[in-house]
Amino acid sequence: MSLPKRQTITKVLFRPYYVIVLVVSTALFCGVSWLAEKTAPQTGPLPPPSPPAAQPPISTELVLVGDVLREQLRRRPRHEVSRKGPEPFFTDFAADYLGGIITNASPTYQDKTIVSFAGIPIFYETPNSPSIMLHRSVHKLNETDHWKMDGRGGNFSIALHEPTIIHSFGYRHVNVTDVHPAPAHFTFAVRSNRHESPHRVGRWVYNATVGGLQRFYLEKPITAQFVDVRVLSNHGDPDYTSMFRFFVFGERDSRSFMELY
Repeated sequence: MSLPKRQTITKVLFRPYYVIVLVVSTALFCGVSWLAEKTAPQTGPLPPPSPPAAQPPISTELVLVGDVLREQLRRRPRHEVSRKGPEPFFTDFAADYLGGIITNASPTYQDKTIVSFAGIPIFYETPNSPSIMLHRSVHKLNETDHWKMDGRGGNFSIALHEPTIIHSFGYRHVNVTDVHPAPAHFTFAVRSNRHESPHRVGRWVYNATVGGLQRFYLEKPITAQFVDVRVLSNHGDPDYTSMFRFFVFGERDSRSFMELY
């Protein structure tokens, strides 16, 4: 039996397929090294920062616009109406949670609303009192939160908790589906004390077609503690006038506040 021929290392290494594998491996290694070198982040000193861009001068247009608006506010006519809500720096001093109360009012319309069940009357619903005009939150009013003033007009008086510098007042009507009971023409008067004669400030008109909260501005602020409102007419209802929410906007009189201490 003959033994296999011995193969030297040189013959094994230089076989064709070994040469091909070696060449391909070398090419792959060189390609990966070149790609890693190209994608590596460049190191070196950072470039100098660019000079800041020139800022444009501050325009005085806003200041001028503000002055114009303040001048227009000062010269605002007393009959001007704003549908915006209460201004942040003015408080509703007529609200009952701040001490506002109704001291005098016209008779209430007695409509004898019947509450029934299955056609059987159970009881007569008591009408709301005038104090509801100062009680309800402006965001929670519904069509039943109103005082029915007897007739096409009447009056009511509000006592504020303390002397107040009054800048404006307002009224909000809710039931816009039937505008006839809404107040139309009315006057606004003030008093310093309970026994003083009312000082009439002016006459205004509530626009029931627009509805919502409407604000009425005085020609100049006036200090008072009692407010008298007289409704001269409504928008056509012959039986009663609906009064929802009444506001007196102003600020505390610092002189009367200091007298307490």
